[in-house]
Amino acid sequence: MEVLESLYEMINRGIQDGKDDFHTMIFSNIQNNKVESRCVIVREFNKEKKTLFFNTDVRSPKVEAIKKNPETHCLLYHFKDKIQLRLSTYSSVHQDDEVHNTAWKKTSISSRKCYLTKYSPSQFIESSDDGIPDHLIAKIPTLKESEFGKANFAVILNQIISIDWLYLSSKGHRRARYDLSNDEIKKSWMAP
Repeated sequence: MEVLESLYEMINRGIQDGKDDFHTMIFSNIQNNKVESRCVIVREFNKEKKTLFFNTDVRSPKVEAIKKNPETHCLLYHFKDKIQLRLSTYSSVHQDDEVHNTAWKKTSISSRKCYLTKYSPSQFIESSDDGIPDHLIAKIPTLKESEFGKANFAVILNQIISIDWLYLSSKGHRRARYDLSNDEIKKSWMAP
């Protein structure tokens, strides 16, 4: 399982390095009977539990959609290494629990500012405005001010069910699927 171990290392590297291609991923879910996708920041990966998570605003429409249908999909692409990962996932929303509290403590004050907006994500508004209080425009909130954002903060935990790995090379493409749904990992080669 050398390839799988190297993929785990790449995901962890992406979390640590904001300039790495695996720092961001495309998250897709079913919302209002159609597929919705968006780019998110991968915040943590747990190799043993085969989970990764990202943060979101609890008022986002994807939160209710995930609660209704937790079958989701994550897509990562590493341009330099020419590796694509398609992750079949089962997602859960965390707020007011240990996962939520731990993630909030790890969230920088400057990032917490995003959760101070008066608007819900995707809400239609009169004019271009991010909804951040006027006294915080171009400023970082104090720790005390940032705590007001915790009520809008949530964590999306994604349990990885399978990984579809694709490696692109002029010497020959390679593709495999790793089924992680059981205790034993099953690898199957696939045509690229």
